[in-house]
Amino acid sequence: METERYVIRNASDMEGVPSYAIYDKELGKYAYIREDQLAIQKDATSGFAFVIDMNQPLCNNVRVTDELRGLLNDLAEKRNIELPEVPLQGGLTVNRDPKTGLNFLTIEGNEAKGISVIITSQEDIDTLESLADEFMQYSAIVRDREIAGLWALLEISGNLKRGSEGFTYLTPDGISYTPYNGDNRAGWYIPYSSPFDYGKAKEFLAKGNNLSDAYTWIGVFPKAEIIWPDVEPWSQYNKNETGHGFQYMGR
Repeated sequence: METERYVIRNASDMEGVPSYAIYDKELGKYAYIREDQLAIQKDATSGFAFVIDMNQPLCNNVRVTDELRGLLNDLAEKRNIELPEVPLQGGLTVNRDPKTGLNFLTIEGNEAKGISVIITSQEDIDTLESLADEFMQYSAIVRDREIAGLWALLEISGNLKRGSEGFTYLTPDGISYTPYNGDNRAGWYIPYSSPFDYGKAKEFLAKGNNLSDAYTWIGVFPKAEIIWPDVEPWSQYNKNETGHGFQYMGR
């Protein structure tokens, strides 16, 4: 089944059960979904709706437009199945970055696990690309366009602050600092000692001062340990076992 923008293909060979691969040709986005899990998930506040593979929700999701909804209704009718509309599942939520105005899908309460920017127009694409351009200037630590995009997503999600000499940013497991000159000996990493530390860290990142000083953070987390040398800033952003992760430009 196909329209100008979307393709829905049979993907039953993947698990041996009725399932579909949904492609947004315009944005290059994709979602795999089993027929028995096919549903439109809708955010009540923003009104955005999605088809989401809950095994990898931030990597495999497609926003439901009127065009895609019509195609999904045709599929449901052809297959004689229900197409329920439900609230966002699994702690997913839609947030908005006040600086860029971009909306993004994320895990409520822990945006450091990843985000998927919701592209609705060419203006959104231009805004995201422009932000990535800003990060390309840090050539000692930004090796390519994809890495620039990942830093941009961290900033959009409220998990990164640019200082005079480097980035301070939050990961799912701790707080990191990476200097712009690429000298990891000047970087540091502080693991969270409690699963509740992320919320406190994000609040302090938004409001705090002198964020590049590790001891500033020890004042917030007195029991924390500072790990100094050889910070690997993106090791924590490989997709983990829960399938969360950052996704630049839906690709």
